[in-house]
Amino acid sequence: MASSSPSWWCRASSPPDPVQCASGTTDCTVTNAYGVFPDGSTCCAAAAAYPASEQVLLRVVAGATASRTRTKVATRYGHSVPKLAFPGGGDGRGLGISTNALNRVAVDAKRRAITVESGVTLAELIDAAAEAGLLLPHSPYWLGVTVRGLLSTGAHGSSVWRTGSAVHEYVTGMRIVTPAPAREGYAKVRVLNAGDPELEAAKHEFADILWYPGHGKAVYRIDDGVYDFVGFRPTPTLAIQANRLAEDALEVTGNAGGKFLTASATTTLLAAGNYGLTRHGLLAPLPGTPVVGYQNRIQSSGSCLTGADDALLTACLWDPRVEHGMFYFQAGISVPLSKAAAFIRDVQRLRDLNPDALCGVELYDGVLMRYVRASTT
Repeated sequence: MASSSPSWWCRASSPPDPVQCASGTTDCTVTNAYGVFPDGSTCCAAAAAYPASEQVLLRVVAGATASRTRTKVATRYGHSVPKLAFPGGGDGRGLGISTNALNRVAVDAKRRAITVESGVTLAELIDAAAEAGLLLPHSPYWLGVTVRGLLSTGAHGSSVWRTGSAVHEYVTGMRIVTPAPAREGYAKVRVLNAGDPELEAAKHEFADILWYPGHGKAVYRIDDGVYDFVGFRPTPTLAIQANRLAEDALEVTGNAGGKFLTASATTTLLAAGNYGLTRHGLLAPLPGTPVVGYQNRIQSSGSCLTGADDALLTACLWDPRVEHGMFYFQAGISVPLSKAAAFIRDVQRLRDLNPDALCGVELYDGVLMRYVRASTT
């Protein structure tokens, strides 16, 4: 039996680009951060485009619209897990538009305003603000999202109970390139400003809770958390593979008790290390003691993304290039907030019928519960 441990290295091979083309920018495949979609299918695209400016993006969208080519946007790290990321259904005839080159940031320190392109990552946004003596008031706890991704998929904050804790509440305007009729050149730039109802429609939100029903525990994550989360740090690939082999052995032997103990050890180790909270990046503080630091260094984490390449000696835990490494299967359901309590009681009843049945779920994040407020537009 093996369990995850809060040990890490300061280097890591950065994750691969989710868009890979066999010949230049044609004959491409589009995947996600895990290297596989939930049903194991492969997403093929006829071509990929890498616009580096709004003008070039406008031409790309216009060309696709005129030729009736279906398109989807691909981001730097590909954290769109479901098949919604497939261009044209993934049948090899669509176009993937990468935002990797749309990565410029302009800071106006006097107005305390930042203008960014859609491919700017959260890490780049936080760093740019810090260099100008500013800070992003709230952010997700994972650095590997782009501005476009975190706004359009809701990967940030929540205003379910109150205002002020979601990234989108600080967005004052957007410029969006959309398809258009032939008389408008097949594509146009739409400018959305504060007060425009369409601006609200372009923004979503969520936050989350980790629930371990077998252990009767829940972990509530505050999006401006003060930590470099252990699960987002560089991990030796040998440790990743050893953990997977141990998990496979437990699965083959039907050892539910072993899974339960492994899950317990993992959560205990994470808690002992304060989930990655450190003083000066070295030692975990004692529980209940304050930690003082710069906002840009403590509000989000993802150090496995930015290390120098080390020939895959270390990597993010989920890196698909690690042979026989971790495999993440994600399936989700939507439950109205009014039914959330009933859902929890149903799961508790299932657990009580067979206390060992949910041990496998708890090896990692348990039941990840994300709560979202519906759009008012």
